[in-house]
Amino acid sequence: MQLFCEFYQRTYLKRSGHLGYLNMEFFTLLHALMANSLVIMLAKKDDSVIAATLSLVGKNTLYGRYWGASEEVDSLHFELCYYQGIEFAIKHKLSCFHSGAQGEHKIARGFEPVLTYSAHHIVDGDFSNAISDYLKRERRHIDIYKEQCSSLLPFKNE
Repeated sequence: MQLFCEFYQRTYLKRSGHLGYLNMEFFTLLHALMANSLVIMLAKKDDSVIAATLSLVGKNTLYGRYWGASEEVDSLHFELCYYQGIEFAIKHKLSCFHSGAQGEHKIARGFEPVLTYSAHHIVDGDFSNAISDYLKRERRHIDIYKEQCSSLLPFKNE
């Protein structure tokens, strides 16, 4: 978990200028509490691990989520995060593989766009109303965007 955390933080630092939202304590607790649900895939170069992806497996679904690397290798992210996840799901007879939120690059690899949700309780009434108003308007745009993305899939959806 230490090595994965280092990869995760290094990747976030390069991409976003910060160490990410999760820390070593989170990954340690995740391992302590959910070790049987973790799927960690590694990429090696020579004898050194240079990248890893962390997913969670449920009864019928693999939930892909976090990734990190110590160096950039062309297409390694796709191989480790998506193609290896697909192979894992097939091998373990899982009915679904959710590759995580975000990423138009997933469409060309056959992942259909799906809506994701989060739930929040906003205590301040005025702020809550402003957010609700925004979300009502935003949902229309998200639905249109999802349809546009779906039209880019590499296969026909019947």
